[in-house]
Amino acid sequence: MKFYINQKYMDNCLSVMLRGVNSQTPLNVLECIQITVTENYIQLVTSDITTLIRKECVPTEENQIEILETGVSVVNAKYLYEIIHKQQENEKICISTTSENSLIEIQTKKGVFHLNGMNQTDYPMLDSEKAEETFEISRNNIEDIVSQVAYACSMDDRRPALTGVHLQTKNSTLLVMASDSYRLAMKKIELNQIVNMDVMVPKKAFVDILKCTNTTTENIQACYDTHKIQFYFDDTLIQTTLINGTFPNVQRIVPKEFECKLKTTVDTILPIIDRSQFIKDESKVHIVKVAMTDHDVHIKSKSSIIGNTDETLPNVELEGNPLNLSFNGKYLYEAIKGVQGDEQQLLLQFGGEYNPLLVTNPLDRSVCAICVPLRTYE
Repeated sequence: MKFYINQKYMDNCLSVMLRGVNSQTPLNVLECIQITVTENYIQLVTSDITTLIRKECVPTEENQIEILETGVSVVNAKYLYEIIHKQQENEKICISTTSENSLIEIQTKKGVFHLNGMNQTDYPMLDSEKAEETFEISRNNIEDIVSQVAYACSMDDRRPALTGVHLQTKNSTLLVMASDSYRLAMKKIELNQIVNMDVMVPKKAFVDILKCTNTTTENIQACYDTHKIQFYFDDTLIQTTLINGTFPNVQRIVPKEFECKLKTTVDTILPIIDRSQFIKDESKVHIVKVAMTDHDVHIKSKSSIIGNTDETLPNVELEGNPLNLSFNGKYLYEAIKGVQGDEQQLLLQFGGEYNPLLVTNPLDRSVCAICVPLRTYE
């Protein structure tokens, strides 16, 4: 193979493709990128067995692609990126291989670089045939999934069904959920069509989409079947294998009755929680106590080793019976941040002692979060 390409364009392409590379694998081939040069376009592919990223580069004036010889080569993606990234911006670069495709040559104005290639037959290829079931989702919705829901995914691989984002539809409403069994985040998204879907998607897929797109990307086409989900945008495909397992029926824990309701603003309570985050117990957990009276609300943290904090929450509206409840500070902080809206309004609804807390934005009922109180002994 042999082709010319603009340095900045290739650099941008490789930064996207690197998200499909597994740098922690003992298999060297999974650190590679497959470059396929046809008469009409250049195809770039990276894969780590469960995730595949594919980009098709069609010649334009901007990318300065000029195809001289077709062919396929497999080379370490990070090394190729390091070479391209450090060249003169917008320089026209020539990339070619020897007749045996075992050596990749990169020619620039400053010199010539050679990388050892790998056998293309060893490169793993996922089934990337386009799935039949499809719907459209906006980049803004993907951004909401990451910021408002994905934070609640479990990090425990022993419970794989809780490590991803659950997508479930009812007619044209997409319900997005994540839970690690101690907290729950939910988001409702209205689609422009009726979809029948109930799948578990690794949260990394949504993060990758945000990293690989910019604000000019509007709608993203999603296709799925029983094994995989695919996202198409800007001549790029991000595909991931679905997580096996059944997501628990967590909606049944959403409280319907409340003993106490607290209205405040996000920019009032978040800094108070953040200022006490250094106070951690013997298990390195930041515990926050919400102590209410008929007149005010205190946010407290205490550690026998470090010390304690006690701040009054200003400008609050309290309705119902005052309670004293403790929460994981990190979980409470992320739940409040997740429902944060432009108007900063916040509603905390307490179900009672040891019953879940419902965190909502009064001006945006499409998103909510739930935190389970902690049992503390003082």
